[in-house]
Formats: sequence, C-alpha cells, structure tokens
Amino acid sequence: MKLNQLRDQAFTTAKAHGWHEEEHSDRHFLMLIITELAEAVQADRNGKNRSFRSEFNVEKYFTGRSFTPEQYRERWKFCFEAMIKDYVPDELADACIRIFDLAGLRGIDLSVKTDNPCTIDSKKTFTENIYAIIRDIIIGSDTLEERLRHAIHNIFELSRSMAIDMEWHIGMKMNYNTLRTHKHGGKKY
Repeated sequence: MKLNQLRDQAFTTAKAHGWHEEEHSDRHFLMLIITELAEAVQADRNGKNRSFRSEFNVEKYFTGRSFTPEQYRERWKFCFEAMIKDYVPDELADACIRIFDLAGLRGIDLSVKTDNPCTIDSKKTFTENIYAIIRDIIIGSDTLEERLRHAIHNIFELSRSMAIDMEWHIGMKMNYNTLRTHKHGGKKY
C-alpha cells in the first residue's frame, strides 16, 4: 500500500473542502482522529460492525437503466450511505483519513516503518484495542511522526484481525468525501 499517496490524496481533498482555511494545533487534529476511533466503538455498540464490501455494487441495485455521470454519482452516494457509512469499517477508514490528512499537512513520511510494537491484541475486545490505539496517540512516542505511523499500523492490524479490507474502505470513503460539499455542509471544524 502506498501510504504517502493516500496521505497526499486525503490532504488535497480536505484542503479543497475547506478544512485547512484556518490554522489548528496538532492536538486539535489528534482529537479529531480520536473522535473517529470513538465513533467506531459507537458503531460496534450499535451492531454496525460488518463490512458490505462484497455486496456493494451500484449496478446491481439500479439495473436496466443508463445514467448520466451525475446520476451515477448520486446513486453511488446513495448506496454508500445505505451500506457503508457509519459502520465500523467506515469509521476506522475515517480515522485513517484524518491521520493521512494531518501527515499531509505536516509533511510526514508515512512510509517509514515504526519501531513501536503492535498494540493490538487478539485476546482483547474491540473496545479495548481502540483504547490502546487512543492511548498511544495521546501518550505514545515523543514525536508526532511516530504517533501517526504507529496509529496507522495498529488500525490496519486491527482491521486485518477483523477481516476488514481497510484499503478498500479507505478508497471508498475518500471517493465519498470528494462528493461532499464545502466543510460537509457547514461543520465548524
């Protein structure tokens, strides 16, 4: 996987949608990553913990008709919102995208391997593993670079343990984000 390519894409999209019009601290951005991880826990609590990757097929749900590119985008967005948005894999993808965005903003090379040991433990619950990722973001390595690299590594490890194709979900969410309005319709930050 090309982490720096994903970093650049996420940063470019975020900037185009108004998320970097004002300066924010690293702590601000780290809290937004943590918020996405907390939303993943909430999705899990609500039973929204599966991936619909194998079932996501716009043509399957809108068969027998041809569409303009705009109509296709609208139908794709509808399917995404109905089948993927706000599920655990989507929220984990959001956390990754926030990490990519911050790394892009700060010029951090995500391709460098982290020396930190994996935080994910198959004997722990999903919530405990998310807590471990958040703990490492808050009090982990001394450098922002290592915290971001370690968080990405651990989110991907957790996803693998749950049979989630995180790369696919990130791609889907990044595509969805390009279809959204400036600051997603008026969010403050």
